Amino acid sequence: MSVSYDRVMDVRKRLALAVSMRFAEDGVVVPSNIKRGVFTTGGVDNIDESGRTELHGTAISLTNHHTRDNMGVDRPPLTLDAPVGATIHLPDDFAIVPYIDEHAGDITLSSILEGTARPAFAENLRAGEPDEAWLSHVHKVMTEKDSKLQETPVTYSGFLSHGQHTEDIKPRATVGVFPIFYEKASSMAMQKHSMFVVKRAIEFVNPGQVAVIGDCPLYAQQKKCQWRYPDQVGESMMVCFMGMLHVEMTSQDCGVSYWPDPAGTKYSPWQMYSLLALQHLF
Repeated sequence: MSVSYDRVMDVRKRLALAVSMRFAEDGVVVPSNIKRGVFTTGGVDNIDESGRTELHGTAISLTNHHTRDNMGVDRPPLTLDAPVGATIHLPDDFAIVPYIDEHAGDITLSSILEGTARPAFAENLRAGEPDEAWLSHVHKVMTEKDSKLQETPVTYSGFLSHGQHTEDIKPRATVGVFPIFYEKASSMAMQKHSMFVVKRAIEFVNPGQVAVIGDCPLYAQQKKCQWRYPDQVGESMMVCFMGMLHVEMTSQDCGVSYWPDPAGTKYSPWQMYSLLALQHLF
């Protein structure tokens, strides 16, 4: 036994109306499950579907990064009491992707004055310990264990998650997804609009925080937007980054001859790449 199909569709419509009304009340589009007052990052990527319909659009998301000291503030629950005749509506500044001329204007590169920036881990004596421990483990597996996989995983992520203490495990993050766009993610116009959407949402969720947005293949387009439109989405307003795995993999192709570990062993770039790409498992 179950509720009727019509009832399911009615609840679905009422929920969509409630979310639409929340967007209008807030004056900004933010996923309804996202909490306020906690560090939040944005993500953007293409989304493709083939079947009865073809979709090659763009998906944008927000992620709350909770800590044990700050789990964020829950927003009021949605209520399914939309007035009769209400319609679902997305704000124009969200739903419409403005056209931009990719080759118009000047390119402005950011600069950092000498002495105004230094690595964030300079004052953290434990910052490099996980990397050193992983490299030592890889060295041990490849030399003493004849390159055979052991109980402890050899991948970077697997090694760091193996045998963690409860106090070292961060609270589960909250991820919310925006309404899907039909526009392709690879266009500069869509990337600039995605940055604008994420920037506005983070300003609402966690006022005062610098917006952070990331994805590997689209990183180049995001940097172009920052250099073309520094007054709207410039590097002084938000941070763009590649996925951490892609950062590690790309670093192997930057002309580094060898990657030394604390034991003194030198790994060639292709050896490190195979470990990071999980090629040793196949």
